[in-house]
Amino acid sequence: MESPILLLIPSLIFSVLLFFIGFLGFMQNHTVIDLESEEIETENFDNKSYNKNVLNDKLLELFVDQSIYKNPDLKITHLSELLNTNRTYISKHINTEFSCTFSDFVNRYRIEEAKKLLSGDSSKTYSLNYISEKSGFGSMGSFMRVFRDSQGITPGQYRDRQKLKKENH
Repeated sequence: MESPILLLIPSLIFSVLLFFIGFLGFMQNHTVIDLESEEIETENFDNKSYNKNVLNDKLLELFVDQSIYKNPDLKITHLSELLNTNRTYISKHINTEFSCTFSDFVNRYRIEEAKKLLSGDSSKTYSLNYISEKSGFGSMGSFMRVFRDSQGITPGQYRDRQKLKKENH
């Protein structure tokens, strides 16, 4: 307080900093103009349907091409990590787009895999436990329950019917 020069130094530093902050803000004015032009360009673009289509494509690639349903420990959190999204979004997406829960969605693929194995020429040599494991079910009990609920018959009955069909043709 005794020397006005000592008071002038922090005031000068503060003024210079304030000037540069204001100058940088002024220089960013162009981003607002760019944002307005981008909004005009994307007015006709339906972002939600694009995201749904991309997510559907990635989801089907994982299930059809990579057969991730064969992993008995598959969880929705693992799937959401693979798709780089959160589990709630994936769950809602499967519910609305495929009209089923995540478990039902996975089990559809597992049942189709089991039906292929049960219908194949070498199905007689496969035990139901082996088919259960190869289809991605965590236990024989869940395989039997889900298969019966889905197809109305047990896996053994399904195999017998497929065998009869082949013999009659």
